Amino acid sequence: MINLFDNYSQESIDLHQSLQLSGYTHPTVVIDENGFLPDDVTSPFAYYASIYKGEGEPLYFNQVKCPDFWEIRGNNNGAAIYEDNNKRASIVYAPNITNKRYVQRVEWLDLDGNIRIVDHYSKLGIKFARTSYNLNKQPTMTTYYNNGHYEVIVENHMTKDIILNTHEQIHLFKSRVEFVNFYLNKVFGNIDRILYNSLSIPFFVSYKLSKPGDDILFWQESLPNDFKLPGNMITLLRNPNRTKKVIFQNKSDYQNIQLKYPDLINKISYLGFIYPIRNINREKLDVLILTNSDSIEAISTIIESLPKINFHIAALTEMSSKLMELSNYHNVVLYPNIKEGDASHLFEKCSFYLDINHGIEIKYAVRQAYLNGMLVLTFKNTIHNKKFISPEHIFDQKNSVELINVIKECLDSHSYLLSELKKQQKYVNQSSSMDYQNGIG
Repeated sequence: MINLFDNYSQESIDLHQSLQLSGYTHPTVVIDENGFLPDDVTSPFAYYASIYKGEGEPLYFNQVKCPDFWEIRGNNNGAAIYEDNNKRASIVYAPNITNKRYVQRVEWLDLDGNIRIVDHYSKLGIKFARTSYNLNKQPTMTTYYNNGHYEVIVENHMTKDIILNTHEQIHLFKSRVEFVNFYLNKVFGNIDRILYNSLSIPFFVSYKLSKPGDDILFWQESLPNDFKLPGNMITLLRNPNRTKKVIFQNKSDYQNIQLKYPDLINKISYLGFIYPIRNINREKLDVLILTNSDSIEAISTIIESLPKINFHIAALTEMSSKLMELSNYHNVVLYPNIKEGDASHLFEKCSFYLDINHGIEIKYAVRQAYLNGMLVLTFKNTIHNKKFISPEHIFDQKNSVELINVIKECLDSHSYLLSELKKQQKYVNQSSSMDYQNGIG
């Protein structure tokens, strides 16, 4: 059995983690190589190009090689390379919870600002691939290199052909599907079961395998308003080949599909995710807010209305004078330029996370709050991640008293806090390992 994912998106990560927590520790293969896959995940490109072979550290943004007298300018959101005041490249960071400025891609621009070349870097700090772009902003060719900087794989995005040079033989594939099937056959041989989460390449890989199997599609995409299933999903359910079942991971979609397609009820089911929520026994009901903006909705009203609550307000950068003035309140502690360890400590210490800052979300704060067993409250105009916030905990910004009253109720009754946390978990559709074992078999 293997997992086969198109890419290692957050949904793929959550599914992979849920499977592991349920006792399914079989290999995981990702088709799109991003250079930062975890050690227990691989890809066909990584296998043949030995992308993760050896030792090294991620490349920091100011370590990118550029011509003499060109300048690298960066902040927490990204960086760029300039020739005088002309932007010649964009530096894209690898997503990470610690906000480290690790380089994942360097997008080189022509004089008109068009992306023409993209260099791809791995978590070992090595450039493992280069993609060329045409003037229509389409990728045309990607070349993958091994550690010796020799070409191993060339993928033509226009014709879909892939050339693989194993140094023993040169192989030509007409598509990624052929390439992935070749890889799976060589590395895993006969695969009895594939768990996949996409109707693109993973579906066609499963469909093209010659030997029988018992595959499962985990459907993670949102359906249209009419809840019409994709045509190839209907085909695979009504004319099963290797795929015998579809597991929906959106409960609302699953319930509506049961009504719309009653003949498919026995071939579909539902599983949420297993989020590893920490059960922390906190002594105080403190509040945490992370922000890179000095615009925090109704902050003075909330602080003044809750004098018994300590507010911890943190930023990755220096704080403006407007934010610094909040330190005049006896129950406010400010953390400009907060370090990673201090931020982690605050997630452990605080019972509430207020998602009330305008601007971008930092450190995937709402998700981290949920995983740390914090009650997340927000306003309609500041919400950053609806997935982890119960609708009952989303308030109109003109009526901050409702948000304040929830915290007051929690102060008066610990059982009320627990009931609100249960509402939060129920909305997120938290599943259990038993659910997975029963659903997968």
